[in-house]
Amino acid sequence: MRSARSGTRSIGAGPSGSGCWGLSDVERTQTYGFCGPASLPVEGFEATLRVTPIVDGDRSFVEWWASFDCEPGQRDELTGTLRGWFAQWLESLRGVMDGRVPGETATVNGS
Repeated sequence: MRSARSGTRSIGAGPSGSGCWGLSDVERTQTYGFCGPASLPVEGFEATLRVTPIVDGDRSFVEWWASFDCEPGQRDELTGTLRGWFAQWLESLRGVMDGRVPGETATVNGS
């Protein structure tokens, strides 16, 4: 389904029990969550990935965040887990965009 007003599409379930709930060409966002039981001890999980072009050069600023409910004592651990996963996935995305093989590390300033 596509909304002419916002350019948002709804997409069905994806692999690993996740599903894309919305994809906006206009806002350059993708929002998704778990389809069925979550693989983490959370409820109401929703994550969003947003890509914003940078005017100076051929680059983009990528943001990835999530909201969820959990037991208060697990919040810090789960937040840390998601931050680690997001960092890993963003580095993988950077590698693909740079033409690197998955798992290959980036070099900075030729080192």
